[in-house]
Amino acid sequence: MMRSRSLLLRMVLTLVAAFAAVFFVIGGIVAYLTLDSASGQLPRQIRQVTQVLALQLAKVDRPDDIARLGDLLDALQRENEPRGRLSWTVILDQAGRPVYAPPELPAINLASIADGAARVELGGNAFNVFAQDAKPWRIIFIDNANARRADVMRQIATYLFIFVVISLVLVLAPIWLATRSSLTPLRRLSEAVKARRMDDLTPVTLPETYRELDPLVRALNELMATLAQGIRREKSFVHDAAHEMRTPLAVITTQAHLLANAESGESHAQAEQQLLAAIQRASHLVHQLLRLAQLDARERRKHDEFDIMDLVRNCVADFAVRPEYARADLGVSGPDQLVGTTDRHAFQSVLENLLDNALRYGGPLVKVDIDVAVNGQSIQLQVTDNGPGISETMRAKVFERFTRGNNDGKPGSGLGLAIVAEAIKAMNGSIQLDAAHVERGCRFLITLPATIPAVNATK
Repeated sequence: MMRSRSLLLRMVLTLVAAFAAVFFVIGGIVAYLTLDSASGQLPRQIRQVTQVLALQLAKVDRPDDIARLGDLLDALQRENEPRGRLSWTVILDQAGRPVYAPPELPAINLASIADGAARVELGGNAFNVFAQDAKPWRIIFIDNANARRADVMRQIATYLFIFVVISLVLVLAPIWLATRSSLTPLRRLSEAVKARRMDDLTPVTLPETYRELDPLVRALNELMATLAQGIRREKSFVHDAAHEMRTPLAVITTQAHLLANAESGESHAQAEQQLLAAIQRASHLVHQLLRLAQLDARERRKHDEFDIMDLVRNCVADFAVRPEYARADLGVSGPDQLVGTTDRHAFQSVLENLLDNALRYGGPLVKVDIDVAVNGQSIQLQVTDNGPGISETMRAKVFERFTRGNNDGKPGSGLGLAIVAEAIKAMNGSIQLDAAHVERGCRFLITLPATIPAVNATK
């Protein structure tokens, strides 16, 4: 199972990473500007300090006094450089002999250093050196350029790090508290959903929410409503199916009992005929129920390219050869050939159920006309019959399950038109019962989307 991730932790880590990036970027910029400025300011400062010091040393003529003055200067330098020695001040006589040399002095050849500023490389380190004549003495100031550069970088990093940490805490604390507070309605929502019973599909309500959570709550409530509607529909379907199956099963049981106890050939034949009729009715009902369940599953079916007119003619021919419809008048009009891509099984189910409905309830002499036409990338199917029609009060409910109109006692499950409606819905089509524009009977107008190639044979 995939481990869940914390949104709050992810936000904190992102913020820390952003502050780290800011630290390195600003630190680099500040270090560059500081070192660039220091590289120009330090020699000038060294020159000024050395020149001032030379003026004062020129007034001293005793070496012991110079040595004591050197110790004082070295102590001041140590105090100003607590993290390690970065500079040294050396006092020489005019012959180049050291009068005062501080401890840990780099091994630089002092006698070779001319007056003014210079840069000396020693052991991989660079030293900035400035010599000033202060007769009878000579002052040499030595500064470790690499160590001073590293010290400046260390100070910048330290101060900037402290600043970034303090800023991170000051920024992160309010964001942490605000985020935790903002996620409280989400936790309440999850707790409310978790505490529900399995059969509780009422809308979720929260005493407090935010605008950002409204789409989630709305989508969840819509899902609850859809599930509740589906469950109610399935319960009603199961109840109605059980009720409808009860009658043919009772007839089968009764006729089977009569068939087993029939004393004459006539009663035996009659019971057998009634038994076969009941079995046929139950088989038809089961077939219709299974077809309806398949359509309810909303499975994504494969669309096939086929000749729609050929399918229509074959379907009509299958009904025409049935003995019970031998006297019916079936007609088909449309192109000679109409190749299209759509759901073949759903289309066939629509056509078969509309034909079965018209022939079953239209009477033995019913006339049924099927017209097929193309309108852009859609198929328009029109099924018209001159049967008894559907009363105006039943038209609003004609596509509901287990609804039967003026059947005059004819056997049927009341699922045919419901299957038609579900199949057309699965194909993203539309159906309309147009009973007002026919003298007798009714007319169904169906529009189904399909991929129609540009080249098709005409009528």
